[in-house]
Amino acid sequence: MPNNSTPNFVVATLLLFAIACNDLGIPLEPEPLVARIVFGEHIEGVRIGDDSATVVRKLGMPTVIGGDDFAGGIFYYAENTKYNLMFVGVSKDTALGLGVIFVWAEPPYRGTTKDGVGIGTPREIAIESLGRPDTTTSAPGGGIVDGYHYEKNAFGIEYRDNKIYWISMVQPIRYR
Repeated sequence: MPNNSTPNFVVATLLLFAIACNDLGIPLEPEPLVARIVFGEHIEGVRIGDDSATVVRKLGMPTVIGGDDFAGGIFYYAENTKYNLMFVGVSKDTALGLGVIFVWAEPPYRGTTKDGVGIGTPREIAIESLGRPDTTTSAPGGGIVDGYHYEKNAFGIEYRDNKIYWISMVQPIRYR
């Protein structure tokens, strides 16, 4: 009679290993080969000023394209996409700037920087990796927003319960 306990033992061992890794905070998925967020440069390869065709080429068709109170649209990437939950604002108004004017990512979005900073990262670890923010303000509801200002764009991070809740990239802030 064949011994069927060996395959069951292997499956049980792998299952216990996966549970242990998850309890230790070790990701079950492999780390991304490239950073999906690069402060001062892009989120998912999308840059400030990219046109809508470039956004679609880089991210695929959005789940929904919505309007707003500006001449342009908001590309919404939702359920069952790699970019769940991400918003990309594309302007057709020369006063606002043409092309992408913001990219916004919030839970359950899973992209990170090369150092693994992303949604859910504690503030002290994010600051250790990204450096001290240029600005820090209070957010409605008791959160904190750190701002990082670059030549090509500005990045914002809101922390709730001392962990990153959302990350955004917007047009560069010009001080007069």
